[in-house]
Parts: sequence; C-alpha cells; structure tokens
Amino acid sequence: MIKVYTRALILLLSMTYSIAHSQVTLLSESFNGPIIPAGWTLRNLSIGGTIDGTGPTAAAWTLRDDGYTYSSTFLSATYHSNDASRFFLSNSDAQGDDTPDPTTNTIILLPTINTVGYSTVFLRFYHSFSSAGSPDAAIVEASLNGIAWSSVYTATDPNPFEIGLPVNFVLQTVNLDAYANQPEVFLRFRYLASWGYYWAIDNVSVLGAGAVVPVQLLSFSGYRAGDKNTLAWATSSEVNNRGFQVERSTDAVHFSPIGFVNSLAVSGNSTRTIYYVYEDLNATGVKYYYRLRQQDIDGLSRLSHVVHINATFSNNLLVSSIYPLPVQSVLNVNISSPVNDLLQISVIDSKGRLVGHQKGAVTRGSNTLQVDAIELPPGPYFLKVLSTVSGAVSIEKFLKH
Repeated sequence: MIKVYTRALILLLSMTYSIAHSQVTLLSESFNGPIIPAGWTLRNLSIGGTIDGTGPTAAAWTLRDDGYTYSSTFLSATYHSNDASRFFLSNSDAQGDDTPDPTTNTIILLPTINTVGYSTVFLRFYHSFSSAGSPDAAIVEASLNGIAWSSVYTATDPNPFEIGLPVNFVLQTVNLDAYANQPEVFLRFRYLASWGYYWAIDNVSVLGAGAVVPVQLLSFSGYRAGDKNTLAWATSSEVNNRGFQVERSTDAVHFSPIGFVNSLAVSGNSTRTIYYVYEDLNATGVKYYYRLRQQDIDGLSRLSHVVHINATFSNNLLVSSIYPLPVQSVLNVNISSPVNDLLQISVIDSKGRLVGHQKGAVTRGSNTLQVDAIELPPGPYFLKVLSTVSGAVSIEKFLKH
C-alpha cells in the first residue's frame, strides 16, 4: 500500500512526561548544526537492495533538512520534525529490494554518559517510525562497556505498526534506571528492517534526577578483642566519598573524633561491596559508643547509627541496650553475642500478636542491629531476640510514639 502523508490530514496528539524530582540534563542534541555532532558515531551495516532502490548506502542515517521530501513506488512523504528543524533519517525503502531479501541495519552511537550521582535516568527523543512488517524494528540499546548490549526500548510490527507521522514526530521516554549511578553508559539507536519504510529521530536528551545517597552503609558493628575495640563496616556503593571519621563517646551523647579511614573506592566512587576495619587501641574503659561521620569530597558529612561495645563480655546472648526510647521509625538494638550467630528478631504487641519479624547476623562481641518500626501503631511492644545457635532468648520492652 502506498503511504501518502499531508499536513492537512494530521490531528496532533500531545504527550507530556514529567519527572517529579529536579532534573539535570546529562546530554542534549538537536542535530541543527551543518555536520554530525562531535562524539556521535554512525554505522551502516546494511546489505543488499538494488531493485527499486539505490542499495545499502541509501539506508544510512543521514541528516535531513526540515521539509525533506521522499517519493517512491511504495512511500511518499514530506518530513517535519517536532521543532521544524534538521533530523536524522534512516530510509529502508530507499535501499530497495533484491533476492535474497536485503537487510537494513543502521546504528547511531551516542557519546558516553556519566550517570554517577543519580538514581533516576531517562532517555527522551522525538521520532517517527513506520514498519512494513516483520522483522522491522526500531531499537534503543544500552551497555556498560560498549560490547554487551541490552534492549531498553523496541518498536516492532504490529506493536506498534506506526509511531507518529513524518510530519508529527512524537516524544518517546525510555527509563534507564538500571544504568543509573554509573561512570560510563553507552547508548545507541539501531534500526533493523527487510526493505521496510523508515525511522526518523530528532532532539535527543538524557536526564538525571533523584540524587543518590553518597554512601550506602550495609552494616556497622563492633566487638571487644583483647585490649582493643574493633569496628567493622561495609558499603554497597559510594559516590564522591572521601572517607569516614571515627567518633567515640562514653555516654552516647558527647562524641570526639579518634581517627579517620580513607575511602577504598577509586576516586571515592564504587558500586561494589567494600569492607572496612578500624581498631581503637586506646579503649581502656569498659563501655564505649562509636559512630561514623562519612565525609564527601566536597566537604558534606553524614552520621551513621551508634554502636555500643561493652568490655564486660558475657557468655550469654544479651541485649545490652535499645534506643531511642520511645521510638518513631528505627529502633537500634545493641547485642552482645558469645559466638557468630543468626538471630531471629520478633516484635510482639501488647496482646501477644506477632507484628514484625526479621533476621540479623551478628559476630562474637558487641553488635548493633536496626529494627524497622515506622509502620507500627503507637503503643507498647516487646522485642524478642532468639539465637539460632544456642536457643537463648532475650526480651526487651519498648514504646512506639
């Protein structure tokens, strides 16, 4: 069927997409310059197509001026991008047909993008795509190394058969959260067809939003070993992290710095688990409280929860303290354990009903675990801690505000 498009027949449809968080433009290109923008790479892997066409070179991604007109036996169109400006076009119809069937395979490779510091990433572009049937496909692919690619968006026949019109490029938004907080993200547009019609693209942008927490602290615990207190913590990710100032207190109120541990992440950035250890060799007292002050490279800092170490070691499982009391969101539980153990932690209401349950791994010595209490209705509760090694039980009462 011949496809003929005229501006008089268009009913414009508006598409609006908003991002709730403040957003930062990581890449923006309108293709309005006279040449291919720096950092953008075009590839044409098409083969075949000489009958009713001019061969593989005709399918290559090409910058076209607004109002570009193409006409053949099977396709007749005048193109106007969303902002009536230059755009990229890959024309499979112009490649033509032959035996065996030709293959249109054209690629636009975007400049690499740094998404470190963002938890939400979006690709946005305006386009018009027309399929002549299977296996025609308009594909957006992403990669973390430029070698292994995954599809993050695909338009095929028959879903949908057509996107927009040559005179009505529509906005497409692609979620790239799986590629957030990465130092290098590779993106590419890939058009596959077998003597299909076309794919036109304009006004491409990549947006980042939702600042990532600079350091995701997986765990923070401590124990008494001989004449020293040992602190251990782990991070699952770090962004611009300078390191950790270790602070100590004897009353859990007044803290003083006793040392600094530099970030083990390269340039303060990491997406893998990193383990840290600090030894307090001057712990001559019986009870100490510790916390970490994580410091960004730009000078900002954040505090961890508090770990309590009691040098008077017990051979039994002991909940040495819970705080804050009353609790509003998170209950910190200081636990002294004689062995490495996996604990069953239960929250029981005043009527004896189980309203919360979680597991917590502890090491020999003093540990601090956190219990989520934010969903609990106000009132009194019991915290039950059960050792899976010895069967020992410790029960404490707390109040939720």
